[in-house]
Amino acid sequence: MLLITGGHLKAPDDARTLTTALWQLGIGRTMGLYILSANGEDAMLGVAAQDEVMEERAADMIAGMVEGVVHSGEHIPGLVTSRRKGLMAVRLYPKAERLHEETWRVWISSRVDPLKMAYREMGGGGPGSIVGVGLVVRSLWNEHYLMRMTVFAAGDDAEARASVVVGSYARVGAAPRQVWSRRRAIEECLSARVTWPWAKIHSDEAALFWHPPYEAGVLAGAR
Repeated sequence: MLLITGGHLKAPDDARTLTTALWQLGIGRTMGLYILSANGEDAMLGVAAQDEVMEERAADMIAGMVEGVVHSGEHIPGLVTSRRKGLMAVRLYPKAERLHEETWRVWISSRVDPLKMAYREMGGGGPGSIVGVGLVVRSLWNEHYLMRMTVFAAGDDAEARASVVVGSYARVGAAPRQVWSRRRAIEECLSARVTWPWAKIHSDEAALFWHPPYEAGVLAGAR
């Protein structure tokens, strides 16, 4: 896993441009896209893939879009899965089988970042806590992703912290489902493995569920 810190999106459609570019980079392969916070710090971005070259290229692509910095995040999966207790995982799925093509435009024309609440709710945890959301996506040839989305948390307040992040995604159009094994769900998510059941979404609609934060004021003039 590689982490990307610092930087923001500088134009309303940069989020969709980025998720579409990542789809093209990963055609026929799988990668994980993450937003996560450790020890209560500001949320940061992450990317993981079995193909290390693709992982590095994806991280560089994200960092280039937001003018951020790439760091190693290989310690993150171990920090979560090494815990014997204090783990929480929830699957999220789009409520509609096919997202309306204008869904993103509705959000942007309303001058609202669909992930504003998710970013806000990830901060404020205590020492040793981690909370995040991961989209494991496999690029198909027709500009679509197979996607499996997981909210995960580790720490003494893992259930509460995961719950508020899950709630923030309800307004975006994602519904929660219970998992049978929290540890297994987190391991699959952080190792970038997409397994059934999954959702099929258009590459640019993935921006509804994952994108870097926007620079202050960028959406103020969006139409």
